Amino acid sequence: MKKIFLIKKKIFNLQNIIILIKKKTTQDFKLSEKLYENILRRLSLKLNIYHSLKLKKDDWRILLGPWLKSFIDCTFEKYKILNFIYKKNKKKIKVFIPKSNSYVVPIDLKDFHKIEFFNNKYLYYQLIPFIFHKNQIIKKGQIKNYYPFNENINYLKRYTKKILNFYSNKKTKNLFISTGLGLNNEIKLSLKYNKFSYFSFYKISSISSSSINEEFRYKNLIKTKNNLEEIIYFLVKKNLPKVYLESFKENLQESKKFLPKTIENIFTSTEFITNEQFKIWLMMNRKKINLYTIQHGGTYNTSKFFSFEKIQNKISDKFFVYSKKDMSQSNKITFSHPKFIKKFNFSNYKNDGNIVFILPKIPRDIIHNFSMYSGKRYEYVLNEIKNIIDNLNHDTKKRVKLRIHPYEQGWDTELVLKYFGLGNLIYKSDTDLCDFMGNHSLGIMTYDATAHLELLSYNFPHLMYWNKNFTFHNLKADKFYKEFQKQGLLYTNTAKLSEKLNKFDSNNLEKWWHNKKRQNSINKFCNNYCVSNEELNLEKILKKIL
Repeated sequence: MKKIFLIKKKIFNLQNIIILIKKKTTQDFKLSEKLYENILRRLSLKLNIYHSLKLKKDDWRILLGPWLKSFIDCTFEKYKILNFIYKKNKKKIKVFIPKSNSYVVPIDLKDFHKIEFFNNKYLYYQLIPFIFHKNQIIKKGQIKNYYPFNENINYLKRYTKKILNFYSNKKTKNLFISTGLGLNNEIKLSLKYNKFSYFSFYKISSISSSSINEEFRYKNLIKTKNNLEEIIYFLVKKNLPKVYLESFKENLQESKKFLPKTIENIFTSTEFITNEQFKIWLMMNRKKINLYTIQHGGTYNTSKFFSFEKIQNKISDKFFVYSKKDMSQSNKITFSHPKFIKKFNFSNYKNDGNIVFILPKIPRDIIHNFSMYSGKRYEYVLNEIKNIIDNLNHDTKKRVKLRIHPYEQGWDTELVLKYFGLGNLIYKSDTDLCDFMGNHSLGIMTYDATAHLELLSYNFPHLMYWNKNFTFHNLKADKFYKEFQKQGLLYTNTAKLSEKLNKFDSNNLEKWWHNKKRQNSINKFCNNYCVSNEELNLEKILKKIL
């Protein structure tokens, strides 16, 4: 008799994740989107009754959307994994789950991610009774407490924001908050349009009720094991953050204390994701507010499966993006991020011969995107990076560094890299990417995100390595990436990249990089996905809007 002890042992090997990811990816994404819309509708109706409100589904999308899509994506993937295990082993397996009183209801979206990241088992445990037979399940022990994130708090920035908050204009019409444009640009915009208004919400956190409404959460336990929507809907109610249910009214009252009644326009890049009190206030005042959201990070308009882009698009009156918009994208406005307008000064290029692998944040679990490097996927990718480095000759290997992301998402990155035998190559830096790379010769982008767009817009010499099993581009973007492959910029095979790096000559790098065809492919991509035009900076665009 085989046993799975989910607390201590790996559920399945890395190769099995490839099987799951490759299989029915497009179909799975469409199903996940359908589940999200259906469950959002049902949950909205139920919460309207509970809170005595008459809000529409799209109103509730503002508050519930980020958490709900994240939860469904997490749950759906784990359901697939457990089904895979069950079908492979049938009745030859025993599973251990903790006692039911071990479960914790999250306070808000951030708390849910902490719980899931650090235990990485909550949803597995809750799904098991719907997949395995009763006689296969053994209840034993408790779930260990999770640990808080290492949030890399910048205290100078926090207290600067606190001071700015105090002196803000409380009768502002335009609110610029967490725009992703940098503190200096936010202050400039606030001074120009509001006689200075700046609200950082530095101390805002969700109020949490200690009570649990068991009738709402556990009523109508489903009997069937075959209806995926009903299973997920039941688990949605069970795990619904308190801020949306038991603590909703308290958080609504709190939100009224710090947000001006005069606001007409809001500009933000991230506040509509995790700031729960802000989202509650926005949902309740949506009819009289223009919401302008700003693209945050890469993969927008390039990824085949980026559900969060859809959520942001649906809740926004106008959506500022880095890319050229299609005719069908009527609410999108192309703008140039300050990072892309800034150009790299090659006169300061030191070209020390070092090769830097640029690593992403490492979510321990899937958040909202089918193609993210997370959890098992990241383990697989790290194995590939190790293979690339192991196949380098002695002289080349001496020049390799690993730049880890300054912000972590549930892993101790250094420990993970040490486990994979890469600890001696770690290079920690929170220096601006452009300034950092200026001290080195060649970058290796290991993921498709903001940093990649930055290097392309700076026109800094770098190569790309994507795992083709986890990186899915839409048809339009795929043409550009295939051109990158043709020009020797993009690699999906570890051996070929190792071969390329072994031939790397820093003395000839600039000549190779500035090859006409190579530059042409880079310029075409940038003109479509990271537009760099001083005339399209946000300040100039706002003159036409405000």
